Amino acid sequence: MVYAKIVDGSVDNYPVDEWDIRRAFPTTSFPAEFSPPEGYVPVEPTPADVEWDQVAAETTPVLDGGVWRQTWSIRDATEDEKNAIRARWECSRFQGRAALMLSGKLDAAAQAVADANDPMTSLAWNEATTWRRNSALLTGLAAELNLSAADLDDLFLTAMAIEV
Repeated sequence: MVYAKIVDGSVDNYPVDEWDIRRAFPTTSFPAEFSPPEGYVPVEPTPADVEWDQVAAETTPVLDGGVWRQTWSIRDATEDEKNAIRARWECSRFQGRAALMLSGKLDAAAQAVADANDPMTSLAWNEATTWRRNSALLTGLAAELNLSAADLDDLFLTAMAIEV
């Protein structure tokens, strides 16, 4: 549990955990089931509602309906941050091909692989169990299909959402 120290109705210190409070009150014997002293309140966690291309930064909790709640500041991710996020994206071959099928691009992608007349490209298309968003094969294939980076992002988001 995370707490905030409240002074005159405003947050004075946040975040504060149980051990911070125990250190601040070294001569206090707390019950086995920790209960913070007066002036400290639990802060209810709230999820940061962000899209993949946004970044959340925690801000000062607010009192909402008698409950102190975690709050977030949301901003658009920089290109470097987006690239770092994309670098972690991966899907299975099935998910990738399913996303291509749903977008009506599966046949064109398969034809582009065949037209490449490259054994490694063909092998990767047919045998790779994991597809990575930033792989040379997929960025090259996207270029052959005239897909923008945003189009490839959308395909990957669709693919990663498909449950196998």
